[in-house]
Amino acid sequence: MLATSAVLRNIGRHTCMPRGFLYNTAASNADIREQLLTKALEYVKDHGWSEVCLSMAAKDLNLPPLAHRIVEKGATDLVCAFLDRKLLHVSTEMEKLKAVKQQENQQTQQTHDVGGSMIAAIELHLEYIHPYKQTLPEAMAICIE
Repeated sequence: MLATSAVLRNIGRHTCMPRGFLYNTAASNADIREQLLTKALEYVKDHGWSEVCLSMAAKDLNLPPLAHRIVEKGATDLVCAFLDRKLLHVSTEMEKLKAVKQQENQQTQQTHDVGGSMIAAIELHLEYIHPYKQTLPEAMAICIE
């Protein structure tokens, strides 16, 4: 109890912790979580799918050292974030490609090429995962757990 009251008295004076971090709402905690995951993915290539990446991301974002704990499942959430971002990237790029193809098809009055779209989607997936190719077996093992 005594230690807790000492911590509470010193919260405003703590220099390592951004003052706003303690007063975040659930919405801003979700934002911090997304920022942590995004930044942590930059470290995966060198450090694997681990909490080390999350901790380094917290440090880069000037958050308290244990702020990475906001990502509850650690490496599992990191892999899921990677897969979600990959899906979003491919979906976005496919929509752009579809719009371009529709314009071309209107000009030339051709039909939609499903095979070409499949190839483009596969290429986009491979392009996105290429930088992570050395660590993908570890990511898949984390997904299985």
